[in-house]
Amino acid sequence: MITHSRPLPGQQLILTLLLCLGLLPSAHAHLMMAQRGTLNVVEKGAFLVISLPVTAFEGVDEDADGLLSNEEFTRHKQALLDTVRQGVSLTNANGSHTLQDLLLSPAPTDETHPDSTQQLIAMGRFPLDQPTEAMQLQVSLFGTGAEEQTQYITVSRPADGRRQLLVFSPQEQSHDLLTSRWATFSDYLKLGTEHIVTGLDHLLFLLVVLVTGWGWRHIVLALSVFTLGHALTLTLSSFYSISLSPTVIEPAIAATIIGMAAYDLIARHRQWKTSAAIRLTVVFACALIHGLGLASALGELGLNDEYLLTSLAGFNLGIESGQLFVALLLTLLAIGIRRLQGDAGLALASRTASIIAIGVGSIWFVQRVV
Repeated sequence: MITHSRPLPGQQLILTLLLCLGLLPSAHAHLMMAQRGTLNVVEKGAFLVISLPVTAFEGVDEDADGLLSNEEFTRHKQALLDTVRQGVSLTNANGSHTLQDLLLSPAPTDETHPDSTQQLIAMGRFPLDQPTEAMQLQVSLFGTGAEEQTQYITVSRPADGRRQLLVFSPQEQSHDLLTSRWATFSDYLKLGTEHIVTGLDHLLFLLVVLVTGWGWRHIVLALSVFTLGHALTLTLSSFYSISLSPTVIEPAIAATIIGMAAYDLIARHRQWKTSAAIRLTVVFACALIHGLGLASALGELGLNDEYLLTSLAGFNLGIESGQLFVALLLTLLAIGIRRLQGDAGLALASRTASIIAIGVGSIWFVQRVV
């Protein structure tokens, strides 16, 4: 038996990363309740409803508690309205348009804060003479929290049935409206990549899959199978409205992490020889469950109805690209651990990752059930 007088550097790094995941709030990676909006383009105008984080407004949270009380809202209402007009605009051939007939109201937070809010709902109208011409929407209001750095807006035009999902961030504050097929593909490619690299449960599941000690060929196959499962569930959901409640799916996703990590840990300990076909089948089954959570989130946000297949293709290719990027980073980490501590150090780091994945997955499971 190999013993160590001090923790291995690779073991310490993986331990720290996974503990950080476990200490985060309940990781409902698919439930994006805030920072969403709709823009309905009709004759002579475009009507916007948008949810904005309180932390996007400077000088209104007087007690710096991250919430806006009713009194604070009343005192700063005019400043809030002015900030929304400056931070959200629509541009066409006639220039930039600000929101008219703007209404602002606090969004209910929860029962523990009945007289304060973390989100404000803004409703207004952009006056347009020719709403069918090229237009761009600009959004520059983002909160200070990591989860407040993305704004999702679904654009629709009932006259021709066109629909589009826009994703805004501090790095991308302007989008063309109702764009071409290629632009739609590009947008969903980026959305898929962002989903996989920011989805904590997906990252942890990928880590569990990648620490099994497989070779490159099997790792690429596993990643592709994971994407195939996502794609199948999302396609069935989009075309046949197949879905399950998030209260069922979210705990099930956490359970896939626990089950996969526990199986691999036991298999290594007992030196079981499991065929690649069986492992890939398990990964595929877990991917179907993860895909249901993804379908639930995108169902609320909305796919581009006009270019539905293009949207799905771009999104799933983005997921595959994101997975390959994560796999590359983890491979470089594994190479570094092997050079520092040899095969024994890498094996110990892998076992440590599986153990803590079980712990983190269990925390998430309890949080999502309760």
